[in-house]
Amino acid sequence: MKKITLILAIAAITLVSVLPAFAKSNNKMVTEDSVLQQSPVTPVSPFVVQGACPFEGCQYGTWTARAPVRLHAKVNGALLKRQIQKGERVMTLSGEVHAIPRKGTVTKVYKSDEEQGIHIGSIVYFLYPLGEGAAKVWHEGKAKDGSMDMALQFESADTVSKTWVWWVKVRMRDGTIGWLKNPSGFEGMDRFS
Repeated sequence: MKKITLILAIAAITLVSVLPAFAKSNNKMVTEDSVLQQSPVTPVSPFVVQGACPFEGCQYGTWTARAPVRLHAKVNGALLKRQIQKGERVMTLSGEVHAIPRKGTVTKVYKSDEEQGIHIGSIVYFLYPLGEGAAKVWHEGKAKDGSMDMALQFESADTVSKTWVWWVKVRMRDGTIGWLKNPSGFEGMDRFS
């Protein structure tokens, strides 16, 4: 019994001494949470969120075009010859946001941020806006809703608006399926208007 305990103790000491060196060699921080969740510390890029609606009041359903709009065959695909005409109604089937995460340091927080473990000085990755100043952020291996009071200081001077794209899949009355890139100017897309 003493021999088995000694072998287990040696194995545990070896693991504890090798794990930090392994983590350092891979330039990744290994924590208990990251091992248990198998989530990356930094988000993948582009970060794709299915079903996302990137502004307050955003909704899917029946939209009516206020002006002619071109359609893409697929996300990042070629433009279709068919376009949506002014006054034409379309059914939105789904949507997704493609974000290039931007690393930032939190400089101000609200209670809801603190409750999620986001504190002043935390490193987060801005993903896309949620409306009214709130934002979807990546923090400690998870996508979280940052409050409208949360403030970030970014490492680069690029504008946030260039870091994400909203794609919306629509079906036209004639059955044509296409994708809208960063749609605007539709009645019905904002439940508050």
